[in-house]
Order: sequence, then structure tokens, then C-alpha cells
Amino acid sequence: MSQLLDAIPLHEITEEHLNSLILLRIAETPRIEYKAELNMCRDAEKRELCKDVSAMANSQGGYLFFGITATNGTPTSIPGIDFDEKAKERLYQILLSGVSPRIQSIQDCPVHLRNGKVVLILKTDPDGYLHQVKYDDERYYKRAGTITVSMQSADVETFVRSQSPSNRQEQVQEIIKRYYGELKSRRYFKGVSGKGILALSIIPEIASYKLDLGSLPGQFTLLFQPLYCSGWDSEITGRSRFTFGQVREERVPFAVTEVTELGEVKAFNSFMLENKFGERYIREGCTGYIPSVAYEREFIIAIHRYLNSLKQIGVSPPFFIHIALFLIHGYILAVDPIQSLHFGQSRIYQGEDLTPDLVHVTSEEEFADLQAVARTLRPMFNYIWREFGFERSYNYDINTGAWNPQ
Repeated sequence: MSQLLDAIPLHEITEEHLNSLILLRIAETPRIEYKAELNMCRDAEKRELCKDVSAMANSQGGYLFFGITATNGTPTSIPGIDFDEKAKERLYQILLSGVSPRIQSIQDCPVHLRNGKVVLILKTDPDGYLHQVKYDDERYYKRAGTITVSMQSADVETFVRSQSPSNRQEQVQEIIKRYYGELKSRRYFKGVSGKGILALSIIPEIASYKLDLGSLPGQFTLLFQPLYCSGWDSEITGRSRFTFGQVREERVPFAVTEVTELGEVKAFNSFMLENKFGERYIREGCTGYIPSVAYEREFIIAIHRYLNSLKQIGVSPPFFIHIALFLIHGYILAVDPIQSLHFGQSRIYQGEDLTPDLVHVTSEEEFADLQAVARTLRPMFNYIWREFGFERSYNYDINTGAWNPQ
């Protein structure tokens, strides 16, 4: 029957469909469970709700029906429950605070009955995350046949191993893609100013962290200060905490660093790529320039700080790291010392964006100091330089590989 339900859009399920569950004696399965009531007052009730929903998400996904009574797992009547917008808000507050990380794929549908009540359907799908119950519990749950059971350590290890690096990498790439799309559309946070944008992303490989954003260290704003910024503010919005720098006369920030409750770090700066020297220093046809030493240095310093700050608040490697440059059509790369203002060696970039491949950081040794971070990021910098017509990043010593800009 779960396959039949899957074929019906959730919002199109009617009381007649629910009556069919009784007529056809559709019993509970690993993907179907019936509940006569939805209780959300006592901690034990909240915990039970989080166990049932997270167990579905940790298993094959499925349907929870609230407002249908069952005997020995077979539905017998549909009394319904009282459920309004206030109850819905309470439901999601419980699930958001009681399950870590938050369930990414969950839908709700209240089916209105002729008796004035509703049957609430909660539908979940596996989302690649392992969800933990937080209400006085700290355990993981799964569906075993028609019941919910706690997962043993071997179950957890099997789940983690089943999420292959390639699958997780696809998820990470989608997270980064959404972030970059918001930057380019100027819809991110409080808005994005400037033309060219420097951006970076750090995403944990194990997606089971849940940070309490209201109880992070007092020095949070120093740990996660914005990229290339000398003064900044901090703000919690939704499921993220932001630090951001803003020029007084401008309405939107020029630098923002976001830390999500899942331990993700996203940062951008739209000031470094402004043409601060005037058009007379850049040859005809160029829009602006990328300061080759400065942007590498700021990425290296920021990523070193962010990785060690994540470690300090309990988020550990492995990590995926990505850097990118956006809206740089017509830019050139300033390779010589900035004082000389010689840009002629670089070709004009004809694309809009530069997005190298992800870098995978597997251990703390890879971000122990600035040189370790520089070695980690070198493939991405080499890629960027090649797009501007050079063999590699000249800021690395050809013999030792050390980052040593001249």
C-alpha cells in the first residue's frame, strides 16, 4: 500500500482514500504506522514523536497517520484529531529542537474529515543524514518491521559506511550550488553588493552535527570573523549565525560569514575585487583585476581560522572545501607586486565564474598551520591561475611547494 500512497500527491489524499485503508485492511508496515492521537505536551510524548519520525527518516521513509486507530497493526476506525496552525507550529518546533540534525525531507498533510476533525499525515523520505533524538535521549532509532527500535553502535556504523563519499560529495555540491546561486542573485542574507565576488565553503563530510547557535563560545565573532574585514556585527537568523561587515553608507554587507547549525561555514567578500586604482591602470577591454597575492592570502588565513574554529566548537574533519570567484567577466589577474601595477601578462577572462574542484580535508594535520592550508588549497589556486593564462600559481615555490609570494 505504501507504493500506492507514493503514487498519490500528498495533498490529494482524501477521506475516501483513508477509508480504503480500513476496507482493504492495510496493516502497518516498516513504512506505515497508525496513531490514534497526537500528543505533544509532556516530554515523554515529545520524545516519542521524535522517535517515530526520526526512525522513519533513518530507515526507508514512510507515512505516519495521526487520527487513525488500529488493532494489532490493522486500522479499525478514523476518529481524527484536532489540528490547527498553532498545533502545526508546535509540532515543527518539537521536531526541530528534538531531532538532530533536522530532517531535510518531511511533508505534512491534514486530511479534513466530515466529522470536523482531521487525520494528520506526516511523510518522510531518507535524506542521507542519521537523525538523533535529543529529548533526554541522545539515541538513534530505526524501523524494525512495524516497530521503532533504538539503533546499536553497529547499526550506526553501517549507516555511516553506507553513505559513500561520492553520495555525500553530491549532497555537498548541491549545498554549495544553492549558496552560490543566492550570492549571484543578490538574495543572500541582507543582500550582496559589488560586482566580483570571492566566496568559500567548508562542509563537514559527516552530516550529523547540531550546534546550539545560541550557546556558542563568547568569542564566536572572532572565531568566525568575515573574510577580509576589519569590523563586523553578528546576528542569528533561522538556522544560522552570521558575522558581517557593512560600509556605513551602503545598505548591504560587503563581507558575510555564515555558520549553520550543521557545522557548515560559508563566507564571501565583494570588496576585494573592486577596481580601486581606476581604469587608467588597466588595459582597454578589462572590467577589473584580481589581486593574486591578496586573494590567496585571505583565503588561506580565513580557511585556517574557520577550520580550527570548527574544531573548537566540536565539529571535526573530514571536510569538503571549495573556493570560487563570481561575476568576473572581463577581469585579469594581477601577478606582479601590486605597487608595480603591471597586468599585461594575464589574459582577459571571458567567463562569468571560476569554480575549481572540491578539496577533501581528512585530518587536522592538513590545517595545522597556514602552510598546511596553503598546500591543501594549491590545486584550486593552480586552476584559477591557468584560467588566466599561467601555468600555475606563482606564489608557490616550484621546488618545495611552500606558499611564498614574492
